[in-house]
Amino acid sequence: MSAPKTELGRRGVLAAGIVGGLALSMEAVPAQSGHTDQSSGMARFVVFYDRPANEIEFQRHYREVHIPLVRKLAGLRRYRLSRNMRAIRGGESYYMIAELEWDDMDALQRAFRSPEGQAAGKDVDENLLRLNPGIRSMVYEVEEIVAPQA
Repeated sequence: MSAPKTELGRRGVLAAGIVGGLALSMEAVPAQSGHTDQSSGMARFVVFYDRPANEIEFQRHYREVHIPLVRKLAGLRRYRLSRNMRAIRGGESYYMIAELEWDDMDALQRAFRSPEGQAAGKDVDENLLRLNPGIRSMVYEVEEIVAPQA
């Protein structure tokens, strides 16, 4: 399963292939016009899961197999799961959202290219997509905006 190429963030990073929710091949491309700040920021990988047909089987595999694989990714700073979401607008909400953070996009790319990243991607392709074909993902850089003090 491969997604179309999409530009990401001000640094001009391109995901050359999203395989089973993990970017397995990434390459640099020119930065988007209008962006002059080349500073590196925190990078986030987010996975959106639709409700699986068999929640028990999906959760068992996700927690017993997939999470331990992902936790081995070098440089991973934070791994969050969001559950029990309620849609406000736009129809159905997702069943679960996973958010993974690295110090910067280079660290994220190294993690996905590593043997551990390949193993996690293979698990998605061979197992999680079978248990839940409704999986979408994206990577992006985080720019923190601090509100002025009142």
